[in-house]
Amino acid sequence: SKACVLDDTVLDLLRACVKENTEKNMLNALKFVETAIATLCLHHGSPYSQVFVNSILESKPSILGSMQTTAIASVSSIFVTQDDTCLKRLVDIVIDEKFSKSRTKVVLEAFIAAGKVSNEQTHRLYRYYLERLEQDTVSLPEFSWCQPEARFIGSKAAAVNAFLHGPEEVRTFHGFNGIKHARNWVSKYFGSYNGTWSADATPGGIGSNAYVAVKKNKRYFKSIKKAYKADQAEKLRIVEIFEPGRTLKNEVAKRAAAKSAGNEELKKAKRGQHDDPIIID
Repeated sequence: SKACVLDDTVLDLLRACVKENTEKNMLNALKFVETAIATLCLHHGSPYSQVFVNSILESKPSILGSMQTTAIASVSSIFVTQDDTCLKRLVDIVIDEKFSKSRTKVVLEAFIAAGKVSNEQTHRLYRYYLERLEQDTVSLPEFSWCQPEARFIGSKAAAVNAFLHGPEEVRTFHGFNGIKHARNWVSKYFGSYNGTWSADATPGGIGSNAYVAVKKNKRYFKSIKKAYKADQAEKLRIVEIFEPGRTLKNEVAKRAAAKSAGNEELKKAKRGQHDDPIIID
């Protein structure tokens, strides 16, 4: 059939690409894999699924790590129809290559949708995913002007990134050959939120005295806070699936109370009102 011919073509091209294991060939392989999925050449009942899965597993580093989240979800739906050996290798890839939370989630959802909640490999994947969530939900982020994940790419990148990473709220940048140059710099690099930093820029001055005043805003912090709350909700949801008897809400409350108590003790110590005696040698 036409579908089988397409299957053979895609798989042959995939094998040829992963065999050379170069960046260019891996990108070509990725393109073929995504084409195969998009055209439904490969599906749950396809006799070529096992060969397809093996070809992906044999690529080093795994081609899965280069895929978009939606493609990983589609590939995972094929993987979970295979035997435990394939499942183990898939989970190994996710853990060894340190998949992000979003990519790990779509793989785990495929396992759940396939009714494999009690499977050993599913629980390995669950523990890894839960660990990633817990790392990001130890405590509610406290406000700071520091934006440590900032990756400003453009002219004056070193100076701008140093400013974004630090605690200052406002900094003025010079070195422009005129107000037009300053305005162009603002127009090119500011105005939209890229997820790792947030600031507003205002050009001013004339001639060699032209400058840009960059002032951080709270959009970055609000996004961090929103992500924290989303991770908390996701942690509760996923634990309810795999450990329904675990009272995670109580654990979160206890950690929050402990942190609050610790902060209060620190404040008392700074005020000289600490309950414990202070011994000076």
